Amino acid sequence: SLKRGKLTTQEKAVYRQYLRDMAEGKYRNKNVGKLVIIDVPGDCTPAFVENKVKEKEQEYKCNFPVVFLDYAGIMRPNISKKEMRHEKAEIAFELKQYARKYDKVVVTAEQMNRIGKNQKKTENDAIAESDAVADHIDWGIAIRSTEEDLGVIESFKTRDTAPFTVYFRKQYNIMKIEELTEVEAWDV
Repeated sequence: SLKRGKLTTQEKAVYRQYLRDMAEGKYRNKNVGKLVIIDVPGDCTPAFVENKVKEKEQEYKCNFPVVFLDYAGIMRPNISKKEMRHEKAEIAFELKQYARKYDKVVVTAEQMNRIGKNQKKTENDAIAESDAVADHIDWGIAIRSTEEDLGVIESFKTRDTAPFTVYFRKQYNIMKIEELTEVEAWDV
């Protein structure tokens, strides 16, 4: 309705309030951090991402501790490689270097191969197009369905911590993300 300009009067009021809250850094009367979405071309490089993030950090006078990229499979490396699998490995390596250089968490998605999709447990060799991607990442997680209404988030590589598995019911209409205080997070 918003895109087509067909909001009702009540919907317009809700939307205006939402925009005011976002401008003030609030959501449901609680202070929240900044989420910045940068739409970049599909063939972008890790260096391009690094520069765009720096540009936005200077603009907002802040440091973004987490960078999400959707997804590494449509990126290209800073230095071109001859084979697809080497390009994918290079992208993973460059993103790891970027994360370490600026002490950031860099999260990106990558496709699983057919074997990975059919496995009961995800492994390092389940990443599509390159067996070397897992060599460069610090954390590897997979999100997949185990049954029609059950999903699993599992680690296949972790740095400095134990592997983990989280099962969830796929009731997306009632799922939500809640910020935990440091004390609450330690209790979980």
